[in-house]
Order: sequence, then structure tokens, then C-alpha cells
Amino acid sequence: TSQLYAASDGSITLQQDINGTVTDANNSPLPGVSVLVVGTTNGTETDFDGNYSVKANKGDVLQFSFVGMKTQTVTVGDDNTINITLAEDASALDEVVVIGYGTRKKRDITSAVSQITSKQIEASVQASP
Repeated sequence: TSQLYAASDGSITLQQDINGTVTDANNSPLPGVSVLVVGTTNGTETDFDGNYSVKANKGDVLQFSFVGMKTQTVTVGDDNTINITLAEDASALDEVVVIGYGTRKKRDITSAVSQITSKQIEASVQASP
């Protein structure tokens, strides 16, 4: 879908719905990827299946970013569908520690950190994780 959009400088542009899917190198969908129209406050996140939809103009630049992945930018053209495959950024993963439901930079942690392996989880008797 497209609609006319009046910019603050008085120009009129044709804003269109850009949609697509964001996946990793294994073709698995990535939920929670930040999709931003660079230079604006317009953006969205991918859903559970890696799908997104955002309004943008032809020539706008979309920025796709996700923790542990390399940030990627794409210029909007005539096509309304832009599918992206993000590559891992192993160096960024060394600096992030997962804490419960959030994340912290390794340098910001002042308390003890424990690590639980999958074997330890499998050995425990739990009704649910």
C-alpha cells in the first residue's frame, strides 16, 4: 500500500509499506530485530516469525540491528518486500551477559555470575523450565 506524505519541508513524497522477513545464516527467523528508518523516529520490531512492516519512502535507508548480529542497512527502492539475512557478530557476544530476562555488559556487572550447562538442566527434575 502507498500513500502521499507531506514532509516538514513542504515536499510531497509517496510513502509505502515495506515488509519482509529477517533471518539468520541458518534461515531461522529472528524475532525482536530492530528495524529503523534512518534519520527518523519511525521504526518497528520483527514479530515471532521474523516478519516486519514499516512505512518508508523510496530512497530511505532501513537499519536492521539485533544483539549478537552485525547491523545491516538497505536503501528502499521500488520493491515493497525486503528480506534480510543478518550475520553473527561473535565479537559483540563476548561483551554481553544474559541476566534473567535482560542483558548487561560484562564490565557493568559487580556481583557473582553463575553458569548452568544444558546437561545440568537435563539432569534436574522440573515440571517446566
